[in-house]
Amino acid sequence: MLVVEGSRCLDTALAFGAEPTALLTAAEPRDPDALRSLVAACAERWPSCEITEVDREVLAWAVSVQSQVDAVGIVRRAEHPLPTLTGQVHRALILEDLGDPGNVGSCIRSAAAAGADCVVLAGHCADWSNPKTVRGSAGTVFALPVTSAAGVAEALAALDLPGIGTDAAGTVLIHQAGPRERFALVLGSEVRGLSEGAVAACQELLAIPMARGVESLNVSAAAAVCLFQLCRP
Repeated sequence: MLVVEGSRCLDTALAFGAEPTALLTAAEPRDPDALRSLVAACAERWPSCEITEVDREVLAWAVSVQSQVDAVGIVRRAEHPLPTLTGQVHRALILEDLGDPGNVGSCIRSAAAAGADCVVLAGHCADWSNPKTVRGSAGTVFALPVTSAAGVAEALAALDLPGIGTDAAGTVLIHQAGPRERFALVLGSEVRGLSEGAVAACQELLAIPMARGVESLNVSAAAAVCLFQLCRP
């Protein structure tokens, strides 16, 4: 079961196959039309979903961050253990030790938008089921398989894909990298980058050139740049 916050995020989650079991709605919504549409869809498609109208103060207590949302839902999502993805994935994103759920969610959103087949959270990443991760993904955590692995090497072996890491010392600049039919892009945390083991497991290292002495990009921005370059037609 996952908690999904906000009408738009819930709309996206439901469009990608999430099944709602309970829905809390604001008695005085900021966007009545959007909430009305969401409630109608849930009532029609999932009649067993419990829909409860509550005061905004109660709804605020249920969300992970201080924000004005009109709905919070509890939904089911299919599990995707790593071994079940073997032979099914051609383009993947592997994240290593990303502890910030917002960054993990944003990376998942970029992967879904670029056309990746799955996201693997390796090592000590924020949980994909964390409400902040779901919120950061804008509901796209339901758009593609998201799973976990003990480490990058294990993930690459299970997916049977060549690893492409990102590093400031990479030998190939991102704009020189052509589209790939099969790959797993590997990204580390902004502070530590990729571990030595992850670098050793990758077959290639890409670098993103930056101007004005800027040292690094936010990891979700780096994910978007690299994924759209590698996934382009």
